[in-house]
Amino acid sequence: LTPRGVTPARLAALATANSAFKQIDDDVQMQGDIGIAVDIRQQAYVLLTDQIGNIRTMAQNVFGDTSTNYARMGFEGMISANDKDLVHLADRVNREAIKVAAQLQPEGWDAAFATDFKAAIVDFDAKRDTVTDAEHNRTEATRIRIAAGNSLYTELEKICNTGKDVFRMINPAKHDRFVIYDTPSGSPTPTPTLVNFTIPMGGYTVLLNQPYNGDLQF
Repeated sequence: LTPRGVTPARLAALATANSAFKQIDDDVQMQGDIGIAVDIRQQAYVLLTDQIGNIRTMAQNVFGDTSTNYARMGFEGMISANDKDLVHLADRVNREAIKVAAQLQPEGWDAAFATDFKAAIVDFDAKRDTVTDAEHNRTEATRIRIAAGNSLYTELEKICNTGKDVFRMINPAKHDRFVIYDTPSGSPTPTPTLVNFTIPMGGYTVLLNQPYNGDLQF
């Protein structure tokens, strides 16, 4: 096949590309990263909402739940708040609590509590961003996998087409070694759902065994 461009150097490059492709994180791994980020975010959420609940009890005990000071803190919005709104609500609670810190002190508001509450707000804000980042990373990794997989498959297909063309009339057995098969059915197909084959040239073995659907979705 060398006269047709299937050289040892080309096969070596293909083997290197295949090895590099296998090192790309798959979607299961990326989903795992999202799951980890969600779990960490949830821990920060529980801590923050618990502290807001503590301040709510302080304000309720000191001012009553029909008072202006209580209403200014906006506790009622916590249940329906999304992550971004919860950060804004927590910041408002913090500002309003600082204004009435002296009255809240008998209920447990002190410098240490104020410091911990502010740290909980900052921490939750950062943790919610890690979820967004993990989701973005998954999207980008998917794009990279598809591009790399499509490029790899295109080169494999070209080499197989050349092999079939060279051996079609002179060696049917070798011709068949370049046929891409639909693994589940065992029938040749131009659009395999699983590609699993070996290129027997120059001592190089190239194996691709990944899902394929239309534009080669990996």
